[in-house]
Amino acid sequence: RDGDNPLKFPGFKFSRTTEESMRLNQITKGAIIIAASGMCNAGRIKHHLHYNLWRPEAHIALVGYQAEGTTGRLIVDGADRVKIFGEYVAVKAHCHTISGFSAHADQKGLLNWTGHFNRPPANTVVVHGEPEAAETFSRKLIQRGWHTSVPKIGDVIDVTPELDIAFSTEKAVEKLEFETEIQHSWNDLDEIVDRLDAMEDIMDLRTRETLAPRLREINRRLDEVKSYLTGREVQSQTK
Repeated sequence: RDGDNPLKFPGFKFSRTTEESMRLNQITKGAIIIAASGMCNAGRIKHHLHYNLWRPEAHIALVGYQAEGTTGRLIVDGADRVKIFGEYVAVKAHCHTISGFSAHADQKGLLNWTGHFNRPPANTVVVHGEPEAAETFSRKLIQRGWHTSVPKIGDVIDVTPELDIAFSTEKAVEKLEFETEIQHSWNDLDEIVDRLDAMEDIMDLRTRETLAPRLREINRRLDEVKSYLTGREVQSQTK
């Protein structure tokens, strides 16, 4: 309402201190809270999700791109619950996505920007976007004579003074990806249990013949995980 400033209008208030932000958690209705980070992995948004994501009357609007492995992506993909501050929070709120907004240039804009370099950098690491889009952008840069790399989640990059880039598999940090896999596994198991509970009759022969080997395979895999964890626990106790 005030020229080019979209954040200046009646009723809009900045929460500048931690205490002011915490007081927002006491609001039960009649408020719109805008918070960062946009992918819900850090910042005050985590607190607001912790207090509101489980409320069926609440609405959560996720704006822009949600990267693989982030809390925002899990919510967009339909997770029944997500882990925030070490505990699982049920996703009961109405969740909406607003695409089309981005703080970054698109592929065409980035290629135009790189075209103004007098010479390409020694190495260029493409670290944003979906894997397919990142690979495509990398290939386009290679066609222009650039040397590029596209790391995966968890890869550690060593940048030497000579500007050589090396990926270290021994030091790969996969915490984010690991937690995402746990979240997906839990959601899948939850869905299976809910669907089995919802079936009034699973006693017919064909259904049992179809499900039994699949459930045995799930149990076998779970036993492998339990055995591995038991071994790790024993090692930890003997140290």
